[in-house]
Amino acid sequence: MKIFKRLLGFLAAAAVAVSSAAGAAGEIEKDDEIYAMLEAMPVAGLAVIECGSGKMLYEKAATEQMPMGHLAKLMTLLFAAESLENGGAKIDDLITVSDNAGSKGGISVWLERGEKISFEEALKAVTVSNANDACTALAEYLSGSEESFVEQANSRCMELGLKATHFSDCCGLEENTVSNAAEIALISAELVRHELLTPFVTCWMDQVREGKAQLVNRNRLVRTYKGIRGLKECYNDGTGECAAAAAERGGMTVAVVALGCDTQDSCTQICKKMLDLSFEHFSVFRPIADEEWTAPIPVAGGVRDTVRLTADELRPIVVSKGSTAKAEIEFKKTEVLQAPVKKGTVVGTVVCRSNDEVLYSLSIRAAEDVEKMNFRCGFLKLVYNLLSF
Repeated sequence: MKIFKRLLGFLAAAAVAVSSAAGAAGEIEKDDEIYAMLEAMPVAGLAVIECGSGKMLYEKAATEQMPMGHLAKLMTLLFAAESLENGGAKIDDLITVSDNAGSKGGISVWLERGEKISFEEALKAVTVSNANDACTALAEYLSGSEESFVEQANSRCMELGLKATHFSDCCGLEENTVSNAAEIALISAELVRHELLTPFVTCWMDQVREGKAQLVNRNRLVRTYKGIRGLKECYNDGTGECAAAAAERGGMTVAVVALGCDTQDSCTQICKKMLDLSFEHFSVFRPIADEEWTAPIPVAGGVRDTVRLTADELRPIVVSKGSTAKAEIEFKKTEVLQAPVKKGTVVGTVVCRSNDEVLYSLSIRAAEDVEKMNFRCGFLKLVYNLLSF
């Protein structure tokens, strides 16, 4: 009987091992399949990020620098959103078209020098139609001049840690207005935080200048993709077909940037495929702290018997779907501290793992100072305890 039980145990363990190996092999095969698919895609640079964390989900030549083209207008839109939110500009403000704005070539809504256009209409012309004249008028209104806008845009790039991105103009007409897929994705992530822009960047058709200029969005996903948040699709001679597309599902917002696609159709399909893959394979996990982590712990030889604790902030994280079901939490905390205790002293750690992947980790710290007991404090404490009886 004992031999039979051992045999059953061995077979069960073997079955688990085979199952685990098969699962791991399946994950490797899936990763290899996606890698091969990315390599085969007709795109010069690709970046897919989760907007809340900036985590890169998929990439292909994401750091290759190239001309931005109309995607440079995302920075103008970011400045416009911030100005509307902080009261610097109002949606019905009137913008006077300068000689510089009125002379811009390429895509335009045919603004004339000296003409007045509302902030709202200029915004529509940029978001829906990629109009260079409207973008310049908007940038000049926000920054005083296109030169000042360029300076502010490059300063913002430094603030955001964008090292490959450089602006020489506001429209992306200059070859020296350059970036890469990864950094444009980060600009996109900043932009989608401003929900007031959503109706503009998801608009399919509109008109401005009393119907003199009809606007049609090149981004086909604004009509067809569930949860779409914009942003922009365009073509430029230096890079080819490009797009920045963002969508939100299940509390997760994903931005895809595709640069240098061979056709508009393939650009649209690449963005759609990468959004689909992201929502299929990833989700946002919001960890919850356990009260035990920050329960006070004893202090030996201190003016107080215990010390209060605090934990590092738990932020939402992006995880592979299903990984949290296999997650294990390792919690360690000092049982007794010796006085003196300094505020901020690390007294414990929490690490959450799924297989070999660390999902999150945090430190447990002393929330206050606890001084070492001296004769005077000890005497007063003794008197207090005697009087308490």
